[in-house]
Amino acid sequence: MNALEAAIYAKLASDSTLTGYLGGTAIYNGAAPQGANYPYVIFSTTSEVDRYTLASEVAQEFIYTVKAVTKSPGGSPSRKIASQIDERCKTV
Repeated sequence: MNALEAAIYAKLASDSTLTGYLGGTAIYNGAAPQGANYPYVIFSTTSEVDRYTLASEVAQEFIYTVKAVTKSPGGSPSRKIASQIDERCKTV
């Protein structure tokens, strides 16, 4: 995990409302481990672009996807908690 990913994890894991929805710090970079308990949050790099000006790198742009994962089919109570987790991730 690089420094940016560590900061994303730390920010999400420090929010007591989010960890309350998850029942702990079930926040994973890239993929959840096999057998992980639901619900959980996954975050991963979607895009990474270097920005240049006159042949020198001036910045990097990163886009990350953050999503809530639940187990039950749509319309169930887990869909509601997934929406709550999603909204909380946006707030954090």
